[in-house]
Amino acid sequence: MATTTKGVIYPTSSDNIAPLETHFANLANSADNAGVLSGSELFTGPSDTITPVDVFVSYGATLTGTPVVVANVQGSASASGYVVTLSGAPSTTGFTARVHRLSGTGADSALRIDWIASNYS
Repeated sequence: MATTTKGVIYPTSSDNIAPLETHFANLANSADNAGVLSGSELFTGPSDTITPVDVFVSYGATLTGTPVVVANVQGSASASGYVVTLSGAPSTTGFTARVHRLSGTGADSALRIDWIASNYS
């Protein structure tokens, strides 16, 4: 047996159920690309409160239909406050996050966008 990246188990050709292994593999791979995906993207924040930074985030898979995306910026305890919005509508392969700095100056280089994308209705 083999396992997809999301932990879905499917039979392979060595499991002696031919030709069903192809159908199970396709089913398992499609399950990986449907539903809910999540991840993180590292980036350097804006250096001032006037000019936001755009960060493109790729899901690493293709969702069917336009997903709903929730994103948050995480930094160190000493990092400035940030707000993230989406620049345009998310696509089936990714989205562009627009990060705004709330106060201070100097670009924080160790920021992370944590995100969840779902095409469940």
